[in-house]
Parts: sequence; structure tokens; C-alpha cells
Amino acid sequence: MASLRYYAGEGSGEVGEVIPASRPSTLQYTRRDPVGIVGIITPWNFPSAIPVWKMASALVYGNAVVFKPAELSSLTARRLVSPMALLLPAGVVNLVIGRGADVGEAVIRHPQVEAISLTGSVGVGEHIRESVTVR
Repeated sequence: MASLRYYAGEGSGEVGEVIPASRPSTLQYTRRDPVGIVGIITPWNFPSAIPVWKMASALVYGNAVVFKPAELSSLTARRLVSPMALLLPAGVVNLVIGRGADVGEAVIRHPQVEAISLTGSVGVGEHIRESVTVR
């Protein structure tokens, strides 16, 4: 899959690469610092593309993921995660399935989840923002 090749290439790029800035007094450079565990919440549409984009980018920079797909795409999610479980150490990719109000809520509120990536409604996004900024 082209997305996986792209992110694999990103992971092998230079760390600390200087990026040209519009002002001479500004220094811009890349850093790749893993945050820890990333909660990934995806919708039912594009059930393989969106999760791959999100998981690959989190993994290539050294993070673990907890992937919560929409309930309607749980079989696709299982098929995406199964080969990863064979290739990566235990606990690096985790799949949780269930209703967003229950399982999704547990993901966003878990104290070890350091980042959330959501593709979903504005209302859910606002709820997540409010939930995680209270921590």
C-alpha cells in the first residue's frame, strides 16, 4: 500500500533537518519525539485508509497506538491490526471495539493516552477537546 511506503520513508528521513524560514532570524528544524500512547478514533467510511494513515504516522515516530474504529467497521479493523500484531512487539498496536460513548470515552480519558487523533464529527471533536484539556 502506497500510504505505508510513504510513512516508512518518513521514518528513515533525517532527524533535525533544517527547514528554510521566511525570516533570517528564525531557525526551523524537525524533531521526532514520541509522545507515548496515541488514541486513534476513526469513522466507518474509509475503514482502512484513515486508520492506516493515523496508525502508520504514530508508529513510525515511535508511539504505541490504541485504535478504536467505528462499530460498523470492526471486522476491517481486525483485519488491519492482525498482521501488525505479528510484526510488532506486543502492546504496540492495540485494538478496542465498542460504542464510542463507552469505549471511545475510556480511550480519551485514560491517563496514559498522551495524544488523540480523531476523524469524526465536530461535536465529538469538541467533546474530546473539552475532556482532555481538563486533565
